[in-house]
Amino acid sequence: FIGTLSYSLYLWHWPVFVFLKLESGALEFYNIVLGLLIIFCLSYLSFRFLETPIRLNQKLRSNYLSFIFGGVLVAVGVGSSLFYYMYASAALNSSGQQKIAAAKFAGVDARDCKTFIPDVAVVDCILGDVNSDITIVLLGDSKIQQWLPVVSDMGIKNAWKIIPLIKDGCSPAIVNIYLGNLGREYNECKLWRDLAIKRVVELNPDILMISHYTGYSISKNGVSNTATEKDWLDGYIKLTEQISAIDSKLLFLRDNPGLPINAPKCLSRSVGSGELSEDMCRIEISDMSFKPSFYSAAESGLRRYSDTSFLDLSSNYCSEGFCPVYSRGVVRYIDSHHLSLEFTKEISQLIEIRLSQLVAKSKVAHTIDK
Repeated sequence: FIGTLSYSLYLWHWPVFVFLKLESGALEFYNIVLGLLIIFCLSYLSFRFLETPIRLNQKLRSNYLSFIFGGVLVAVGVGSSLFYYMYASAALNSSGQQKIAAAKFAGVDARDCKTFIPDVAVVDCILGDVNSDITIVLLGDSKIQQWLPVVSDMGIKNAWKIIPLIKDGCSPAIVNIYLGNLGREYNECKLWRDLAIKRVVELNPDILMISHYTGYSISKNGVSNTATEKDWLDGYIKLTEQISAIDSKLLFLRDNPGLPINAPKCLSRSVGSGELSEDMCRIEISDMSFKPSFYSAAESGLRRYSDTSFLDLSSNYCSEGFCPVYSRGVVRYIDSHHLSLEFTKEISQLIEIRLSQLVAKSKVAHTIDK
């Protein structure tokens, strides 16, 4: 049976798996099983009702008719491909698709100021006003990286020295992260984090600003586990213990909520060759991932540090029960949980206000100490 269907299986497997990957973003085990079922069904149906009737059709046994029939099929295939290519090209060049393509990760220009997954060394990088006496350290992963360009601009504007301590996939909270794409405990994170915290203590900055992704799995005995509120609480308590020697103002920036979709993909499929609108792909607030237990753990754990404040921008992502992924001419997300540069610029004033307040308090405190 498998041998009989082998050619049909060969023809169908590629488009089925391509479309499944486009739809889900990755070929997980259940996608593969589903794909195999679809491939077998399509292979049997096409063999039974298309291939066999044509192969056994007496009229098509004539070389002349076979040649004509084959030529028609080739012409239809080529014509359909050309039509789809022209349609897709026109759609991709439309203003809506161009806006989606132009949206870029807010931290894309910070690649020289971070440590990548395989590495452990702390990258030395100074941005903003490099000669300033006011130092602000940004500690975290890609979620703090996405704010680095706008905070760097604030540094130039307000005469602040900005020092990023950033590593891909690594939380400043002291937990053992299990990184799925490595398939193991993220030991490089632990090594880098130890060095980064030592660097923070050496710098003793005026402000230490931290933020990170809230969806990490943690490693327990080398096995991936869902992080609990207690895991994060313990991780933050350990962090406060290790930075207790500094007298910095600590600012915790709550992670932006995650989407249940990939924003650019959804927008691209919705807009076609038309114009973007704010009702495209908007998500009900109940479907967004805000991780309240994580934020509660952060508040409880970090308040053990002597001078901690929190900044929650959640109200800027959603309103009236919905969370748009496109608003006021801006594509807000570049995937399911990272913000676009344009959107961080749009709401960065709230961060600048809070940092300015903390800098002022730091100056007062230093004056009193003197």
